[in-house]
Amino acid sequence: DSSVVKSPKKKFSFGMSAKLSLIITFAIIIFTITIVFCSKSFIESSITDYFYEQLYKKETLLKSLIEQEKTRLTMNNRLVMAEPIDLRNRGKLDVLSRTVSSQYNIADGVVAYTDEGKKINDGIDVPDAFIERLAENASFTDFCIYNGETYVVMATPIEAKAEDEISGAIFVYKSISSADFITQLSTSMDCAVGEISNSTWNATSIVGLRGKKIEKEEMLKTVEETKKSYSEVDFVGKREYFCLYTPLLNEQNENIGLYFIGLETVLRDIVVETTIKNIFIIAIVALVLIVLIINFFVLTPLLNRPLKHLIQAVENLSSGEADLSYRMPVKGNGELPKISSLIN
Repeated sequence: DSSVVKSPKKKFSFGMSAKLSLIITFAIIIFTITIVFCSKSFIESSITDYFYEQLYKKETLLKSLIEQEKTRLTMNNRLVMAEPIDLRNRGKLDVLSRTVSSQYNIADGVVAYTDEGKKINDGIDVPDAFIERLAENASFTDFCIYNGETYVVMATPIEAKAEDEISGAIFVYKSISSADFITQLSTSMDCAVGEISNSTWNATSIVGLRGKKIEKEEMLKTVEETKKSYSEVDFVGKREYFCLYTPLLNEQNENIGLYFIGLETVLRDIVVETTIKNIFIIAIVALVLIVLIINFFVLTPLLNRPLKHLIQAVENLSSGEADLSYRMPVKGNGELPKISSLIN
């Protein structure tokens, strides 16, 4: 019929909008996948940096916990000095040492020295520097090493009050290389902890490493020489860790030993995997929302308009007084335009 007017083929139609919707959806999927995989290395790098930041925070916590041991030993020293001490009586010194260790449970023992550096009772051997510091006639707390273990030591000078008495000092000592103390540190810091002395693991929360030699002696020497912390990713035992080696310095800024702080790299891998999964979930949700919006605001109106005209035409033909001059608009080349053309 010459009265039927067809729209130009290039005019936007339902078929074109459906194709555009599919193209947009496909493009969003490709873009999301590309972004996720391209950002994986960035995510790994960012989370790795975060783990190293956590290591240095835990280093601060480690030093704080060790300082607390020094403070605790200093405060509890009043129990040791509650009664007058006679350095001539070795028997009473031995009893005091056992009392401090078993009854008070504040230290591993007590050892006494004369001003000349002579050891009076059983206990650890303190450095000559500690004996020399007694000349200052003041109490002090410091670190020392004995038999490969690190001790925190509280020194208290004892003055002779009579001609026949001995002047010297009482040294209350506690090991910070024991397995119990290292386990306590590991629990408080929520990470692996180890104490290293003479290139061997003195104590560690990593099973099977106590007494084992450190393979990277050059790294240990670097920490000892620079007196600065050193971090790296390395295998400790059979596990891979973010490692931090930090020196333990005494009051004279001398290197006493090293502490190891470790976070397993598998934790990083879990965080990376979880982050990528979350990005995928967010991307899928966003994709669904975009498709719904396109369908609701674009496709639905384009589909409803030709259907509305089709319903009007059918109602017109089925009525008793049909207007045979009524013509439906024909737009595009899809199925609905073909139906409209046939009805016309």
